[in-house]
Amino acid sequence: MRTVNNGQWSGVSAWLKAESRKLRASPAFTLIEILTVIVIIGILAALLLPAIKAATNKAKSAQARTMIQHTGAAFRSYFAEFSVWPTNSDHTTVFNLTTNLFRNTASITFLDVPSKSVITGGIVVDPWKNPYKCVVDGSSYGGFVNNPFSGGGTISSGYAVWSDGPDGTYNTSLAQDAGVNKDNIRSW
Repeated sequence: MRTVNNGQWSGVSAWLKAESRKLRASPAFTLIEILTVIVIIGILAALLLPAIKAATNKAKSAQARTMIQHTGAAFRSYFAEFSVWPTNSDHTTVFNLTTNLFRNTASITFLDVPSKSVITGGIVVDPWKNPYKCVVDGSSYGGFVNNPFSGGGTISSGYAVWSDGPDGTYNTSLAQDAGVNKDNIRSW
């Protein structure tokens, strides 16, 4: 049996201390450190999600506004070319915007709609996949249409186009800026 004197124990002790330092100096993370990072990332994500959603809705609203402006330009160009508004309804009927609306015998393209914005039946949809709505002076009403919303009077452009906005609803018995109509995007 070997005996270890005091000097040998100090050598073993130094070796254990050195090995212990090596273990502590290793590049690995502890479970607590990893969980802390995961919790911080989760908190940051929770804070950023509402901002990302708001930015997405703002971008979709801008896209809908642009499409409505292009549709208005198509209505005006059609009227300049043929001296009538492109419609088969009177000045009070609300209908969905379709790609067929601007078809003509001269084969002039008045509204170029991206295929991702057209659903079955040629209905043109907004970024939230809801149909754009229109009212057009189809009876030579003098270039005016009735505002489809309550108490709105007349619109002097010969047409009105709108998107129902993010909530996808509209109510003609309410004012144009009230209730579910607040988020609607309009041409007037």
